[in-house]
Amino acid sequence: MRQSIFFLAVLPYVLGLFEKKCIVDPIENRWPDMGKICHDPLEYNHIAIEQAILDDQEIQMYLEDASKIYQPAVPYDDPYICPLDIGNPSGPQIVECGSICPNSYTNLTTVWYEYELGRTTVCNVIRPWQQIVYYMQCGTKYPLVDGMDNSFQCVPEDIIRRKIAVYCPNIVPQCRKMDIDLPQHCAASKFQCRQKKISQQSRLDNLFASFGW
Repeated sequence: MRQSIFFLAVLPYVLGLFEKKCIVDPIENRWPDMGKICHDPLEYNHIAIEQAILDDQEIQMYLEDASKIYQPAVPYDDPYICPLDIGNPSGPQIVECGSICPNSYTNLTTVWYEYELGRTTVCNVIRPWQQIVYYMQCGTKYPLVDGMDNSFQCVPEDIIRRKIAVYCPNIVPQCRKMDIDLPQHCAASKFQCRQKKISQQSRLDNLFASFGW
């Protein structure tokens, strides 16, 4: 009798342990696809996209939370004023500043998506005003500073990865979920070609060749 009572007492805890093993990560944490920033325009078919959202409950749930999860890194109102930490005990100093790389803070509306190996399509970012998908677009390849040669190039940096929902009009299913890398700044970096390393045997061969051997 005591054994039966003990079994009934511990049964809820045992079941609780098994239930915990069944808990899995949210579906959006397992999104396998990867998109790329696209600068090509694509008509936003509002009616078709809204209908696709109504037919996809998972997309609806994600869109409801997207604006709460992600907040854009909005730049300063005055692009020529920024804080500079120079080790002053009083803290960062507000100084005049400017980027030598032309750039623009851009709302992402289209992405490239490789749905099959070697086959890509352009997709709309679903409700970009709600998902708040922003990135820094570099304006030119070279910095606008006198004296800098072509070895200096403007490149995107400070990459963040986030999840987005997209609508692909040319493939089925049309609603997709994917990750995308978004640069937040543009910086001038110096690039130089590096000579290939020559093996010791090659050096010996070159030495012997110089003596006509």
